[in-house]
Amino acid sequence: MPARVLTLCVGISAYDMRLLAPGERPLKFLLSSAEQLSDIFRTAWPSQGSRHLVIGNEMATHFRVADLIQSDKSCYDLFVLYLGGHGRLLDGNFQFVFAADDRASHLAPSEAIDNLVKLAKARHVLLLLDACHAGRYIEETTFFQSVAADRARACLASSLPTQSSWEDSYFKRSLFADALIRTLTVAPDIASTGSKRIETAFDEIAKDVARHAFGLKRSVDQEPAMCLACTTPMWLPLSVRTADGPKAMSTYQTLLRRSRQIAGAAAATAVIGACVLSASTWRPALNGSGLLELRPGPKWLSPLNQGPWRLRVETEASIANLRNEDDFPSLRAELRDEKGTHAWPGSGSSSVRRWADYLIDEQLDATDAARWRVRLGYSGAVEKLKSTGRAPRTLPVTRLVSATRLAAEAKALAPESDLSDVWSIQWEGRIAPGHCDKAIPTGSERDQLSFYLASEPSEIIEWLRGLASTARVDASVGLDRAAAVAKMFTSANQLWNEEYSSKVGAPGEPITGASISARFSERPTPAEVAALAQMVTSIVESRIERKDQPASATERANLLGLMAGCADIGVHVLAAMGGAGDPPKVMDWARGRKRADQGRIPLLLLATSGALPASEITRVVLEAGFGGDAASKKRAFAYTREWLGSLIAVMSLPQDLLRGIVEYAEQRKAMGDEASARDALVLLAHAFRSTEGAERAKVVSLLTPSISALSARPMTKPTIEQLGLLAWTGTALSEEQRAILLGIMDGSSPSQPSRVNFIEADKSGREDVVQLVPGLTSTDLLAFSRFVIGASEGDPVRTDPRTGPFLEQAIADGLRFGVRANFLRTIVAAAASARQVTQKTISGETIVSRLREHSTDATARFAISAIAIAILRTGTTEARTEALRELRYLWSIETEPEIKLSLASTIIGAVFPLDALPRPDR
Repeated sequence: MPARVLTLCVGISAYDMRLLAPGERPLKFLLSSAEQLSDIFRTAWPSQGSRHLVIGNEMATHFRVADLIQSDKSCYDLFVLYLGGHGRLLDGNFQFVFAADDRASHLAPSEAIDNLVKLAKARHVLLLLDACHAGRYIEETTFFQSVAADRARACLASSLPTQSSWEDSYFKRSLFADALIRTLTVAPDIASTGSKRIETAFDEIAKDVARHAFGLKRSVDQEPAMCLACTTPMWLPLSVRTADGPKAMSTYQTLLRRSRQIAGAAAATAVIGACVLSASTWRPALNGSGLLELRPGPKWLSPLNQGPWRLRVETEASIANLRNEDDFPSLRAELRDEKGTHAWPGSGSSSVRRWADYLIDEQLDATDAARWRVRLGYSGAVEKLKSTGRAPRTLPVTRLVSATRLAAEAKALAPESDLSDVWSIQWEGRIAPGHCDKAIPTGSERDQLSFYLASEPSEIIEWLRGLASTARVDASVGLDRAAAVAKMFTSANQLWNEEYSSKVGAPGEPITGASISARFSERPTPAEVAALAQMVTSIVESRIERKDQPASATERANLLGLMAGCADIGVHVLAAMGGAGDPPKVMDWARGRKRADQGRIPLLLLATSGALPASEITRVVLEAGFGGDAASKKRAFAYTREWLGSLIAVMSLPQDLLRGIVEYAEQRKAMGDEASARDALVLLAHAFRSTEGAERAKVVSLLTPSISALSARPMTKPTIEQLGLLAWTGTALSEEQRAILLGIMDGSSPSQPSRVNFIEADKSGREDVVQLVPGLTSTDLLAFSRFVIGASEGDPVRTDPRTGPFLEQAIADGLRFGVRANFLRTIVAAAASARQVTQKTISGETIVSRLREHSTDATARFAISAIAIAILRTGTTEARTEALRELRYLWSIETEPEIKLSLASTIIGAVFPLDALPRPDR
């Protein structure tokens, strides 16, 4: 039994991060383990001739440890060195990691550790090496493998060469140090402490470490190793355990704890697996708004789809966009049952998220699938609009009515792309020969016109709008095409009249339901003629933008020739040309019009291009009876009100007519006809900026609510509407009036805007249905929007941080509810004016970042897109061109389908006025 002993316990927990290798972390309990071991040694060898040292953390450098050992000149029976810290293998050789020191390397190989223990003047040596891979040192040491006479040299390593050495918070020390302490101490109730041979102590230590590593470290292997070279046995004294720490775990406790760990790990694995499965896969579903959405994971994981997991992406596709229910009866059932699971990560065939491929190929109908291919930039999307006809006619054909329109969209998104003569193929398939000689066609011409008469008007309208869109992006559609359509419409109408007269309209034929309904099937329909006019407008405007001549002399002569024999259709073509046509001829035709419509549509087309004299407007309204008695005035205003409202958007009404409308509003108000007075006031508020003289004061007086109406609680909806109309005029409001309109946003915040409660009447615009609705209604929203539009640029309502989010939320909710387009356009205009105060120009990056905020809300993306289009279309041509260039680039590199589709909608809406309000199909 050694009497004089030198012990040195080295424990390093707080390593400098620069010394740690990848995967290594600072330790927690090595310093405290060293201190506790030193206390045990001090109790075991309390004699004055023994010395017990502790050093740790940044003080435990290789140099300091060596200096402490060799500075002691005394001779000892036993030298005990405990080294606790990181160990690592470098090229297969053991390295102990000391603290950082400029005087010596912090890495100590096996030879350096041998040299450390040799420094002590001691007969016997015991090294306790508590580090990862410590067993490698036993294989490399020469000191502990050499035998000397009457000497005992023992090294206890905490782990085998390939194993890690662990510490644990259960014991708050390393497993090896805990086993040492437990082996070298006895309980206080033991009468005699005694001693143990080193071999016996090692067996107990090894069992403790292996058992605790298995139980505490999830079945990890840690097996201590020993190297003993002795010619005399080494005995270690035992001391009394002074602190009541955690007891050693029995085999049963170890297995029980490990079983719990395994069960917990299995549960955690199941949860993680479910989360991974949910995060990496999706299933299609239909939501309450009828929109197709992607939900995370398979359906059996739906109980976990809470909060942000409930909805991954709400797409632009709705029930109306799905494949035909007759051909695919199980499709909607599968969607409602949320059948099928699909991988989420990865890209599809167009370098966008792969879910777009599935929807296009499996869910969407042919028209919408083609639209998605175009707007997502699929290669060959335009070519797929064409196909080879069946034998014997094998010429190319187009299967979709919208083929021309989609080809134009493709060019709007990528101007360098080729339209691939899609529009010309459709032209050949849909145009029928026509003439202006009023002769009834015969033979094959009659058959072709009959084919047109049997078609759906919606198909022809879609075709003509496609030609109008093509004209915006391609110079290949000329005015000669418009003349050909006008002739086709004229001849087709003559053929229809003949067939109608011969079958159900002949004299003596009884009037039946069938004969009455047949009268309303007249072709072309007004909407078809309007689409033709839009085509002409697009051709002329695109030529003007390109700084080309609006119409050549030949084209103009050809179109003027339509007025002889094709006047009813040709006048719309001529009017759509504006000043490039012949405005006097159009006005002469309108003056000679014997029908109740008075030729107002061609006159409106002239006004759109600034070619309609103001006096002509007064003539039309007076001829309708506006200069007569009160009843005639009311009837005339009812007939012309919508036409006048359209004119106000493109030109100023004549002052004499505005004066007459003011008098009419006063008259109806005095007679108690509030509904008619309201219609007139809406028109006057819209035209207020062009009103002059005393009429302005009268309009303001008519629009100003009475003090009693403003003080009523709750305030009536007509009063709120009237106040909104007053604000729309740009008139300076009183503080009370402003407070009422600003109060509409009370309770709203930029992050949580107030919500508007829409009703069924907001879809149709009917005013004869009264519904009592709590909270904000469309009346409040419209009044507030008019307030924003009429406010000056520096007005606080336009700079208020709540205004933009409130209006955007209202647009999104209105789109989801299905509110009518004309109503929403006013809200979009207000939101755009509010946004323009804080950002004079809108950048593509801003639009993309806003869209990404709403990847789970399709209607919010529609709203952002609509507002961006409104801002782009009110800016200069140069600013719009630059913004479109940036948007096209961002569109080309976008990988998220929902964002790319919204970017495409924004670009298309900015290029084609007809698409200025994106909205989901119903």
